[in-house]
Amino acid sequence: QYSDEAISGTDDSRPGYRAMLEAAERCEFDGIIVDETSRLTRNPWELPRIIEELSFRQQFLLAKGFDSRQETAQLLAGIYGGLDRMELQKIKQRTHRGLRERHTAGFSAGGRTYGYTSEAIDPTDPKTRWRKIVNDDEAKWVIWIFERYADGLGGKRIAAELNRLQVPSPGAAWKRTKRRRDGKWRHSAILGMASRGCGILRNELYVGRIIWNRGEWIKKPGTNIRTCRQRPREEWIIVEQPDLRIVPPELWQKVKARLNNPRAKASWPGRRGKYLLTGVLKCAECDGSFTMIDKRCYGCGTRHRGGDFACSNPIRLKRTMLEDQLLAEVRTALLSPEVMKWVDKEIASAVTNSNGDDKRYEAELISLESEIARVVDAIAQVGISPALEAKLQDLEQRKVDAEIALESSRHPIVIPNRSEVHEIWTELVEGLGELPKKMTDTELEAARAAIKGLVGEIRVDRDGKGYADVCLQSMVAGAGFEPATFGL
Repeated sequence: QYSDEAISGTDDSRPGYRAMLEAAERCEFDGIIVDETSRLTRNPWELPRIIEELSFRQQFLLAKGFDSRQETAQLLAGIYGGLDRMELQKIKQRTHRGLRERHTAGFSAGGRTYGYTSEAIDPTDPKTRWRKIVNDDEAKWVIWIFERYADGLGGKRIAAELNRLQVPSPGAAWKRTKRRRDGKWRHSAILGMASRGCGILRNELYVGRIIWNRGEWIKKPGTNIRTCRQRPREEWIIVEQPDLRIVPPELWQKVKARLNNPRAKASWPGRRGKYLLTGVLKCAECDGSFTMIDKRCYGCGTRHRGGDFACSNPIRLKRTMLEDQLLAEVRTALLSPEVMKWVDKEIASAVTNSNGDDKRYEAELISLESEIARVVDAIAQVGISPALEAKLQDLEQRKVDAEIALESSRHPIVIPNRSEVHEIWTELVEGLGELPKKMTDTELEAARAAIKGLVGEIRVDRDGKGYADVCLQSMVAGAGFEPATFGL
């Protein structure tokens, strides 16, 4: 009934999986049946958690060689989870080895590069290998970009000119479901990043040199979010293929000399934003982000990096004025009668839920001590293994957490009276305006996420007279408010 096709089992946020867990919480079925535990999750920490939750609701999990109703279920869950993870690592290693052999032999190892396409060695063989060939239609624009940059034009000027000429960007043919899909050029596609060797002007494939294994993509645990990490230079695999050269050596050296200028290295736009509304504002015309385009103003990032033909929205918003007005809207919403009622309700709920916590933590401690004893017995019988060691460490950490929670639950909670609570809340809300000046980068990221949760999407459009029209949808504490719009 629940499935997630073509999504890795390491992603615990996949929609079918989350829908199944939510249905389990509503007790819509008695148990979960899967072919193997790896079909459910490949994260060793996730399987024991699922079994514990199912057991609490008197539900079960059945898989090949596994039944959560058995006494050894928690122990087996740790072992199965470790084995599933090891199998995933083996698959990763085998795939990497196969791609390395393809690259070394001069065949395509995947990936798209502007100016090239791939063709089958033997179109009649479904298992045939593929090789890169030059795409003449795109190659002429690669040379054009190199020549313009060598003549002194900057990345933004080149991107704007390409958009004016209506040249499809490298991502125009990509079947994106997220992020922008307008097919417009940005200067980041041209200048790229020196440390990663990306960007048209830095890609050594254009001089017939293929560099493989430069970096690897690491997934954030429990999600499908990937981060690129650079490998040591000695692990790179470089293959010379002169037949793939597009840019003449003299032109390449001229561009490289200009790129080595320190000012050129600082042109990458993907650095972390340091202002409160960076990444929160959206352009109503191109759906791109509004970013700081100079020292004082927010503007459409698409237009700023790609020129007038990438986006026609010319609006600029003074940062201090916009942040003051937005925070004023947030303060008004947070001090409304509906929110104050919600604050009272949440405090009362916290006090109610805290009653009886000590008994719950005591029961949890007894259960954890029993599980630890079973794992220790298993180690004594079959010896230590990575899976058993990880399971034991996890149980011991959970025991420490439960002991701390039990100790905290035995101290009575002192709740101030209603008027004192309202005074504290009002003081916190009134101080919102000073927070951006004192925040660290991590706190600033959290503040942006909180603003998105409070006011929803903030879209910047133009009214009939060409003035800025900023529209936000306020949703605070589950109470709905009409969309707020203010002109600037």
